[in-house]
Amino acid sequence: MMNRSVIATATARQRRTAPIIGAGLNLAADWVARSTAAGVVQAIRFNSAANVTNYRHLDGLEGNISQDLTDGILGDGCLKFNIPSTDGANSGAWRCPSNAAWVTDGQGFGTADVYVQYRLKLGPNRLLPAGDAVKFSIFGGYKPSSPNSSSSHTSNELVLINGSNSGALWAYRDTASGATQLDRVDGNGIHLQTAIDRGAGFANIYDRYCLYESGPTASAGCWRLQEQVWFTIYVHYKLVNEGGAGVGNIFNLYVARNTENSYTQLDDIVNFAILADPVDAPLGPNGIWLLPYDTNRVSATYSTYHKYDQLIVSTQPIACPLS
Repeated sequence: MMNRSVIATATARQRRTAPIIGAGLNLAADWVARSTAAGVVQAIRFNSAANVTNYRHLDGLEGNISQDLTDGILGDGCLKFNIPSTDGANSGAWRCPSNAAWVTDGQGFGTADVYVQYRLKLGPNRLLPAGDAVKFSIFGGYKPSSPNSSSSHTSNELVLINGSNSGALWAYRDTASGATQLDRVDGNGIHLQTAIDRGAGFANIYDRYCLYESGPTASAGCWRLQEQVWFTIYVHYKLVNEGGAGVGNIFNLYVARNTENSYTQLDDIVNFAILADPVDAPLGPNGIWLLPYDTNRVSATYSTYHKYDQLIVSTQPIACPLS
């Protein structure tokens, strides 16, 4: 169930004056309000070139990462991953510490609540072809002493992904048996978006819920990603039991389209098992990775992109952005 404070904040935000089209003044004030609110420990907007270049992962593909001064929520810059048609799975990665104040390896949130919000725009044909699995972000590791030694594959990582290019947004984490969806099984279907129930009037469970069977297409009940528009991804997680049965662990996923001023909750998952990582992230994931990793891509007939803006990490709920 959505946190009451999130509902209250989002409802209050809906009562605001509509944004000034063209000027973006209210959108600028909205960013200031969200990025300076109580609990915020990291806030990055990509109108600064340094915020792009300083956090690129130097893996030989950093040339795909740039600042796009023609786009962004305020129109004055965003992070862009160019994805050439000749690229395979990896087109580069950008990463930063989850808390701007962390300067020592191994710091983390421990058992505290963590809230992460960012804006994302997918390029044309990014949701094709069927069968690919495109990653959008990873909550993994960050080493202040040697940023380029940071690992996106901590044992306690959480990953947001478009599975098999179904258009349905979902997440996975590591377990003792390997990377596993944060899902529930309903017969032969995987219940991807566990907070969505379209109601008992839908007799077919694949219409009522977001369920995924074999094949490229998610069911009618799924919230689907779109290309070439900005939308908001918002995650709340809490890891109190790593390496055990997972009692007390929380993962909530919310989204908002560019025309919406309130969240739609997709996932409401509790008590899930996840591995511990005593070496790279002993106090839980401590880095944010933004990336366009496409698991099965070897080459394509098209080039595309991922764009990101307005990244916020907080220990308190983050209000839904003003559209």
